[in-house]
Amino acid sequence: MTEKYLHYLWDKKLIPFHKLKKLNSLNFKILHFGTYNQFESGPDFFDAGIQINQLKWFGNVEMHLRSSDWYRHNHHKDSAYNTVILHVVFEHDKEIKQNGFEIPTIELKSVIDWNHCFKFHLTTKKISKILCGSQFNGIEGIHKIHFLEKALYMRLNRKTKRINDLYDSSYSAHFYFYILKSFGTKTNQLPFEELANRIDFIELKKMNIVQQSLIIRSISNLFNQQNNKLDQMTPSSWKYGGVRPSNFPDRRINQFIQFFNAYNFNLEFINASAIDIIHFFKNKAMNFTLDNSITFSDSFKNLLLINGIVPFMFWYGTISESQEIIDKAIDILYLLPPENNHIIKKWKDFNILPKNAAESQAYLEIFNEFCTNKKCLNCSIGQQLLAV
Repeated sequence: MTEKYLHYLWDKKLIPFHKLKKLNSLNFKILHFGTYNQFESGPDFFDAGIQINQLKWFGNVEMHLRSSDWYRHNHHKDSAYNTVILHVVFEHDKEIKQNGFEIPTIELKSVIDWNHCFKFHLTTKKISKILCGSQFNGIEGIHKIHFLEKALYMRLNRKTKRINDLYDSSYSAHFYFYILKSFGTKTNQLPFEELANRIDFIELKKMNIVQQSLIIRSISNLFNQQNNKLDQMTPSSWKYGGVRPSNFPDRRINQFIQFFNAYNFNLEFINASAIDIIHFFKNKAMNFTLDNSITFSDSFKNLLLINGIVPFMFWYGTISESQEIIDKAIDILYLLPPENNHIIKKWKDFNILPKNAAESQAYLEIFNEFCTNKKCLNCSIGQQLLAV
């Protein structure tokens, strides 16, 4: 038994909860399983929700082989684990308290399917995550092009559906949400989403920059600006570990405050051409310079276009039934350089080199949705290889 297998069961919602005993004889329900934290420090699943009797809890989920591993791993000394609302373990051998709160615990030992567990470890023991990497470049070009286009649309549909489910407001408020979460990049995207949910866009627009700064900084709870009238975030939600200083969340928050004040979040840019939209945001909307902490790097401007502006345009084009706007969003990605992160580097190890952001986004989707889940039979490339 491994924690990795427990993570898999939870992430894929494969736990037979109907076979589990009630949690301390209380009525228990999973409202939201959370988002799998595969690469950063902190709890295993972020932004989960549970209900115990009539009380709903929202926070993070941590998983261990034994509940006593909580103390063995020194989580009791780490404030990042104060937000854990549920402990999921193979064997419950010790009650766990954190910050004076006894954490509800689920034991899975009695419901494990050992045949499935064996198959899981047999399937995932291979070193390479991209199983077809050495054969990929041998696939006929037309099949690769078609699958990359399909994967790109899958990624944009998945991203925009999630935001649409979470946030229901005006078009400009939607755009604000897309932009603010993008300021968190990969590591702090979730806490930036939480920050956006805690701040009313319409009310924020009515304020001057001093008031805007006070509200945003106070709610983020990163600047020692206490305000009992505001719904402040938990400081441990923000991640600094493994983050470069240029991406520290407090720095990005200060940048967003200036961006929010400099740009009025109107949607006139949607009617411009793809190249003009890129020029507008990179050379006007994101080109103000008040001091060194406010300056945007060119790579960050590209990421804001890729992760904020393009998904919003794709969503806007979808709900307004405008194929022209959808195509324009895709065109922007073809005009931007490819991303260069740890997943893209895995593709590069096989001499698979994306030529632009559209292709790098597609390769990210293929890796995350097919390769890591070993869904070769559902993958067009895998099907082509197996047909040879």
